[in-house]
Amino acid sequence: MKKQREGNKKPEKKGEEEKKKSLFRVWIIETFIPAAAVALFVITFIAQIYKIPSGSMIPTLKVGDRILVVKFTYGIRVPFTGKWLFQHRRPKRGDVMVFLFDKDPWEKKTFINRVTGFLFRKEPWSNRMNFIKRVIGTPGDRVEIKDGNVYINGQLIDEPPAIPKDRFYYNVKEGSREVFYTKGEIVIPKNNYFVLGDNSANSRDSRYWGLVPIEKVKGKAVFIIWPPRRIGVIH
Repeated sequence: MKKQREGNKKPEKKGEEEKKKSLFRVWIIETFIPAAAVALFVITFIAQIYKIPSGSMIPTLKVGDRILVVKFTYGIRVPFTGKWLFQHRRPKRGDVMVFLFDKDPWEKKTFINRVTGFLFRKEPWSNRMNFIKRVIGTPGDRVEIKDGNVYINGQLIDEPPAIPKDRFYYNVKEGSREVFYTKGEIVIPKNNYFVLGDNSANSRDSRYWGLVPIEKVKGKAVFIIWPPRRIGVIH
């Protein structure tokens, strides 16, 4: 009799295990995979949250701010490429824009420096990273920085949101290092943008490394969502 009772427990235990496996499969197939697909779709085509790592956009954006970047503001891109499926609006002067940055010749590091920076200073392993700046010059514009002011097509630009009027923009020249912008007027070519940081004295921007091509653009920063005291629209 005792052996018979023990024999009856095995099928029950096996049934419970099968039920658990079935529930696990259901959770994976019906919950996790769809949720992951929706999340991937959202951050690829619609919007994404970014954290501000530096003070180059102070006072508009401060270190640690979490911002919402809307990706479809300028159109829809083919994932993992710089190609656009379609564009319904180009970046405008005054837009605070997020773009992929991967070409700073001054930041070339040895393998050891990259490892130590990644481990101890939490620096990105890759030279490719997201930057955020304000659009100043658009295709066809003539841009000149003179006496700390920015001139577009010969006109002084000094009203926000295009350019905060309490900024002083230096013509960049640092020793023997080559920089993109030193003096004189430049014409912005097709599909390129001249960008500056609002914190003009502490910003590596188009004055240093040149223009931002449209294929590098990720989206427009529209809203600060964290911390609570900083919540608001980005101008």
